[in-house]
Amino acid sequence: MIRKIKVEDIESVIITSLHSARLGEKNYNIVKHIYSSNTKTCVCEEDAVIKGFISISDDSFIGTLFVDSAYQGQEIGQVLINTTLNQYKLLSLAVYKYKVNSIYFYKK
Repeated sequence: MIRKIKVEDIESVIITSLHSARLGEKNYNIVKHIYSSNTKTCVCEEDAVIKGFISISDDSFIGTLFVDSAYQGQEIGQVLINTTLNQYKLLSLAVYKYKVNSIYFYKK
């Protein structure tokens, strides 16, 4: 189920971030981004487990999209993108060129 993030989701979102990207000290910036006033965040929750999340800024920029590594390959990222596309006409994003798997995902 895709739904808007709740305050009680933040710990699960941090864990998802760490598992999917090994973020370490960058954690603070992700949390700050998720809760910034111009960001809308949705989570994918199944069986009371947050499996992934997406954050979109008011300018339709995908700031974060993470799927817990334990659940990657199950089309959760695609469901998050498709749900978001139903709300926005156009989305933009930036991906580091060394993130080959991410580039492949977004090209699909």
